[in-house]
Amino acid sequence: MEKDFHPVLFGQKFVGYVDRLDCVEPGVIRVIDYKTGSVKDEEFEVTDENAAKVVGNLFGAKEKDRPKIALQLYLYDRMVSPEYPGKHVINSIYQPSRLFREGVGEVALSPVFCELMDEAVERTVKEIFDESVPWTAAKDPDACKYCDFKTLCGR
Repeated sequence: MEKDFHPVLFGQKFVGYVDRLDCVEPGVIRVIDYKTGSVKDEEFEVTDENAAKVVGNLFGAKEKDRPKIALQLYLYDRMVSPEYPGKHVINSIYQPSRLFREGVGEVALSPVFCELMDEAVERTVKEIFDESVPWTAAKDPDACKYCDFKTLCGR
């Protein structure tokens, strides 16, 4: 089933939508994200060894280097886990192009990645809501391509 979540993360209200939630076995909640386009493994494969690099890419200036699916899975875990205390949350990405070759796999998020993400997301959220920090446009104009507010800054 599709489900929406309204958690408070790092002192701010978030809204998120999960494509599908299911229970594959007792005590396990699976978050499923459907991807119709091409997905590269480096967009979501995060280990303790590459966690710092992935977080650096997520919060770096280059839009093209961002492993957005890793961010998405992290946020799913942060939204879903509090709603299902005591349950183990796993992630799966359904890609039609891979489904019949590889089946449905689990995507585990590295504990080191989650710790680094907690710090980076909290820092970013605080900065966004800190009125003493001036707003600046994204350095990479490609980041503005689909922004609803690009006319406000003249891009």
